[in-house]
Amino acid sequence: MLEEYYCSNKVRTTVFTEKHLSTSINNNFLTGWNSKNINSYYKLMPTITKIVTQSSHPDRINIFIDDKFFTGIDKFAWISHNLKTGDNISPQLCEELKKKDVEGKAYDKALKLLSFRPQSIFEIRQKLKSRFTPEHISQTIARLKKEGWLDDKKFALAWVTERIQTRHRSLLHLKSELIQKGISADIIAQILKTPELENQELATAQQLIIKYQGSSGRTGKTPEQIKAYLSRKGFRYNTINQVLKSVK
Repeated sequence: MLEEYYCSNKVRTTVFTEKHLSTSINNNFLTGWNSKNINSYYKLMPTITKIVTQSSHPDRINIFIDDKFFTGIDKFAWISHNLKTGDNISPQLCEELKKKDVEGKAYDKALKLLSFRPQSIFEIRQKLKSRFTPEHISQTIARLKKEGWLDDKKFALAWVTERIQTRHRSLLHLKSELIQKGISADIIAQILKTPELENQELATAQQLIIKYQGSSGRTGKTPEQIKAYLSRKGFRYNTINQVLKSVK
């Protein structure tokens, strides 16, 4: 008996002829079979009966095989395979379309995460791993990097700039945050060693001291108290000394 094709729940049969055998072997669908093995019937490949655009995701389509929903794929995959209603599809293509469906879902999930705020590659990988395989995640990340959606260096620079300005973080604190985001040591070193950020850290420390002493600056905080306060915030020794000079 011939190997069966499982693309949908409905499988149709027909009597096998020498013509079918010749065509199938030429298309590599029945490799290893010969006329001695084929005496009963041949199972036809499933047929695409409907292709419709998803109402909630206009960039994706649903494919129906033998009048039953089979899978959803993005329109790029649809066009690249030139799928049309009435087409028969092989088991190999069935598997590929299923794979494309999962890849599309992983990509859409990643884009949704990026719509909330910029993300590091590590963050995207961590947030996808509960639903997708490492292979699908790697493919998604490669696509996002190629399209410019993921770039750890740009992410690190944006993260540091925002945090130092709005959260008054020290460079040491920012380094710790970037490590948690999975940013490489090389990128962290490049970002944090820029003169602009060192100047910004000094300005941030001075702003914190003004807040610490009170807006009038008359609360009488001692240099030791200021030093301890900035140390707890993660500011470097040189930065603390510069701040102490400015408040004397």
